[in-house]
Amino acid sequence: MANSDVEGVDLSVLAWVHAAVGEKLVAYLLSCEQDRVHQFLSGDAPFSQEQSDVVAAFANLRRMIPNDFDLARSREVVTGWLTLDRQNDRSVARNMHEHTSGGQADVPARDDLQRSLISLALDAYPAFLLPAEPSPIPLMDETSFRVTQAIYRHPEAEAFCELFLHEPALETAFQRVEGSGHVAMVYRSTGQGGTLQLLMIPHIILNLTWRHIEDNASSPEAFAVQAVRELQLIRAALSGRPRSISAKFAFTGIILPPGSQFDIDGGQVRPFTEAEKRLAPPSLDGQVSSTDSSGNTTVANYAGDVVVEYKIPYRVRIERHDATEANSFPEDMRPPIALGKMLTRLRFSLMLAVEREFRVQLIPTWTYFDDPLSTGINLSWNDPRQGAGFVPTQLSEEEVRAWSELYRRLNAPEVERIDLALSRILRAVAERRDPGDVLIDSVIAWENLFGTREGEPTFRITMSLATLLETEPAAREKLRSSLSSIYRLRSNVVHGSDELKADDYPRCQEALDIAIRSVRALIMQRPDILRLPDGGRRSTALLLGVT
Repeated sequence: MANSDVEGVDLSVLAWVHAAVGEKLVAYLLSCEQDRVHQFLSGDAPFSQEQSDVVAAFANLRRMIPNDFDLARSREVVTGWLTLDRQNDRSVARNMHEHTSGGQADVPARDDLQRSLISLALDAYPAFLLPAEPSPIPLMDETSFRVTQAIYRHPEAEAFCELFLHEPALETAFQRVEGSGHVAMVYRSTGQGGTLQLLMIPHIILNLTWRHIEDNASSPEAFAVQAVRELQLIRAALSGRPRSISAKFAFTGIILPPGSQFDIDGGQVRPFTEAEKRLAPPSLDGQVSSTDSSGNTTVANYAGDVVVEYKIPYRVRIERHDATEANSFPEDMRPPIALGKMLTRLRFSLMLAVEREFRVQLIPTWTYFDDPLSTGINLSWNDPRQGAGFVPTQLSEEEVRAWSELYRRLNAPEVERIDLALSRILRAVAERRDPGDVLIDSVIAWENLFGTREGEPTFRITMSLATLLETEPAAREKLRSSLSSIYRLRSNVVHGSDELKADDYPRCQEALDIAIRSVRALIMQRPDILRLPDGGRRSTALLLGVT
């Protein structure tokens, strides 16, 4: 027999339980660290009397299971017994933990609703420790199916919903619907919304709790405390009090130096963590690599290597559900427009800051809103393999500093006046595969910078670009003439009077180069011109030498 302070401990029973429920739950049941479980299994650690009692209880259970049950069927019996059966008004698993730990959890509550949630959280916690199972529903939390059962079948879940229903402003919003219970229409400022069943609220809160604490789920008490925090956020949002949540925007294309990050207004740019790697959609699995002239290889993940974490205001609108009406989504519940501008400027500033023999790109992959009322994971994504080709790039610390500084400059209020130029240039670089599309986007950017309805636009725009980019008269005239020919080429393509030939393709890229150089010059050298309200005034000031 293995070494033990208590005679009669059958380690084969513990090995059977370990195979059925996993190491995390065994450690919880025995109130020990996971490393200690290995020592128990190998006979290198003694059991306490309370721990041996738990093993003995499993031995009794195993004797009651038919001999022809394989491990899968035995696992169903064991996990159901632990998480669904109740003793002394607690789950079997929770009773075992409290027996081996020597006491009951003490988590303070301010009111009956918190008290009800705490009781539910402490009982459901062991189900979250079971090995996760892939969800058959996309973008749902991947946990054991016992989690759902442990919450929905718990007597406290109904009590919680009754208390929640009597929260201020909710009684009239939730209407009873045959077969669905109480239902309301809930819109969130993440751009999501629809019908919400009252009975789903406990499950939503506890899944969100686990998502936030999974990497540091040190105790059932910590889980319950976090659940109360999630409840407080939801209560505040439903009552109209201002709150904020985290939004994450993932990108591929570049690799940051280890430990490198920088702050932006309301957020941070940093490398992926393990949590972000787990969050990334499986459809984006895969890598792309590049090798530079020195033989150094850089590998980027299609799912992303860089994340921008940003705080956004969180608002909720709750209304009565009316099955006879088709409700349109409220425009004021869509994500802030400022988010799109921030991401555009971040991508553009990288392209300006890092100069290589190719254009360095920051390619969007997925977006996640940490939405506390989402019934699943609020995740959307783009496949970077569908865009124009990019070259994975390892940035240096100096390049990261330059990127941060260029973003600061691009984040100035006056840059809003050329947002169209920035977005069109990014499309030309990252999305357009057809040279004609690159040409059209690039010239639209020129027009956004210096266009006007007054006078002859081609001369005025091309002369403004030449004046901005060249200092010598002869060089200016040469560039203006070249730009005029590109302008004519664009007009021919747009009006269908000519088709692009292979010899025209370099002119399309030249148009894009001019657009990028012009934005760089305005940002770095002529912010006075950029501050003017429109293209007409910018071109006039530049050509006449006045501001």
